[in-house]
Amino acid sequence: MIFKIAFLAVIFSSFLYSGHPITIDGLFDDWAEVDISYSDSQGDGADADFADIKITYDNDFLFIYFNVHDGEYLMQDWNEFHLYIDADNDTTTGYYINGIGAELDWLFGDRSGSYYIMDGIIDIYQNDLTLRMAPTITNHEFEICISRNSNVLTMDGTQVLVEGKVILTDTGPNADQIPDENGGISFSIGEDYIMPPTPITFDKRDETDIRLVTHNVWSSSLLDPNYEVYFQRIYQALDPDIVALQEMYENTNQLHSLFNDWFPDEQWYVSSQFRDNIIISKYPVLEEDYFTSSERTMVAMLNTEDDLGSNLMIFNAHLACCNNDESRQYDADEFVSNWRDWRENDNGPFTLTEGTPFVYVGDFNLVGYRQQLTTFTEGDIEDENTFGDDYNLDWDNTSIADLFSRHSHIRMGYTWRWDNSSFSPGKLDYVLYTDSVLDTSKHFVFNTLTMDSASLAEYGLEAMDSYNSSDHSPRVLDIKIPADVEIGEAVVPKNIKISAPYPNPFNPQTAIQIELNENMHLYAAVFDING
Repeated sequence: MIFKIAFLAVIFSSFLYSGHPITIDGLFDDWAEVDISYSDSQGDGADADFADIKITYDNDFLFIYFNVHDGEYLMQDWNEFHLYIDADNDTTTGYYINGIGAELDWLFGDRSGSYYIMDGIIDIYQNDLTLRMAPTITNHEFEICISRNSNVLTMDGTQVLVEGKVILTDTGPNADQIPDENGGISFSIGEDYIMPPTPITFDKRDETDIRLVTHNVWSSSLLDPNYEVYFQRIYQALDPDIVALQEMYENTNQLHSLFNDWFPDEQWYVSSQFRDNIIISKYPVLEEDYFTSSERTMVAMLNTEDDLGSNLMIFNAHLACCNNDESRQYDADEFVSNWRDWRENDNGPFTLTEGTPFVYVGDFNLVGYRQQLTTFTEGDIEDENTFGDDYNLDWDNTSIADLFSRHSHIRMGYTWRWDNSSFSPGKLDYVLYTDSVLDTSKHFVFNTLTMDSASLAEYGLEAMDSYNSSDHSPRVLDIKIPADVEIGEAVVPKNIKISAPYPNPFNPQTAIQIELNENMHLYAAVFDING
């Protein structure tokens, strides 16, 4: 079951708060409580046809959501969308456009923008804004955030962002714009406090869970003496049972010795090296092989029978990066075709037992067409002439699950970050799994840059460990066999944690955070014992 956090708001008036706890992860369900700021009519754009836009904030970020009526777009390429923000609500400052004075003009497809300050124009890039967005693949809806403390929104520290205006436009003849009228879309930022997320601790929820870590280690940096100390602190803090590595080009003997040194009380087993993919595990590797002709995906069967009730199969991938959409789609189509042939015709790299759970992890580099992910999860083959009919990948003839994880200490879902790049951080590392025969327990993205000093000290970490070790963050997943629950049978949570009300004394912004160990609907009521 997915770990569930519920927020119980204590309402004393019709006003709750204006801000919202948004997670930039590409799921969008947390936007349901945010009112639409502007709804644009359909059919008034020559290319992109904008639909709705929403604006909100938390303590650190200004959030913007928008969608389109038709089609799919890629946010960091292949578009000419401009986002204009008037940060001081003053038409006499900034760049005048359609009734606002914009301090920011951000061009999404160019991954760059202009900051208009005083009489000057400064070129800016994603890191100047702490710009985060999702998803990294084509879609019809998007969410972005910009730091409220960025130089642009504070106008070089001369103001606190309180109110402003936004315009979103396409480019070209008869291009669409939100809003249609002059004057932009107004927003205000209140003084309400948005509860930060409860940190996800690194201990397992259940000691019988099997912890899997997938990590692109940046050109074998794990074995570089200059970087080794960062990885040592990371892996000792995470205490994994299975590690799937990408960009590991060095020999497996050295890797084996390293893990034996870091975990002297454990027995480790290392797979063969398949291109740059390797698996190291506390469980013996029973079988292993390449799984696709590009050699970008390997497969291994691990002897987890005693702990999991069955053996566990791991697919570990490092797909082609950047604009290599055709290569990634070919790999996706071939994966589905090979899996179908293995299940239906016993034509695979080794013997496969019916119902064997699998996890497909790695650096998928999905930064182009959504179809690649659709193929990997739903079995929707694009090139059916070459690879045959579509095929449901899970053992119950449904899609496999795409696991969305947030960072342990903040509401972000990105797994790749390089501040000197023109590309904003994004989700490049994936965890797909057969949820009909496998369940998840605790899961998160590990990033020391987002951890507070007390948490770093607790786990023996330093703030720059993640950033100094690799441009990819480890994804952490605890695995277990799903509990058998009959239809209609009630699921009772084993653990319920109710946090103290905050802020306290009670006021219209007070919230009570409730944590459950199971994903379920929750009804809660608050009573005054004094009547």
